[in-house]
Amino acid sequence: LKDKKNREPLFSIYEIVGIIGTADPAITDIDYLSLEDLISGEKMSVLAEWLDSAMNVSDKETFNQNIIRNFSLEKVLDSVTILDTEKVMEEIDHFMRELEVQLNRRISNPKKLALYVHVSCLIERLIRQMPIETYQGL
Repeated sequence: LKDKKNREPLFSIYEIVGIIGTADPAITDIDYLSLEDLISGEKMSVLAEWLDSAMNVSDKETFNQNIIRNFSLEKVLDSVTILDTEKVMEEIDHFMRELEVQLNRRISNPKKLALYVHVSCLIERLIRQMPIETYQGL
């Protein structure tokens, strides 16, 4: 996306106010919001700011409720199609408890949320044999 910005039709057709995703494409002049921050609710104010000129107060409230409902952890993990979501969540939870014991340190809720999402997606990619081809920052 970063390399193709000038050729992407979306950028010429729409007024892009920000990008939401799992990896920051580092596009100059376009803000980025991580999916984890959105799901955890930590950066909902950023999204609200992006949409400020496009929505009235009532629309924003409806939109916020839909975000909360549609981006709940369970809903996100349900989109991982191959996996038994409940089993995967149990295993990740077990891993995080063991890690906390081994490190003698508590993992914050936003970090736990990120681990649930990323490990689930990792397992799905492994099962589908779909490796990540490029790694940002390497």
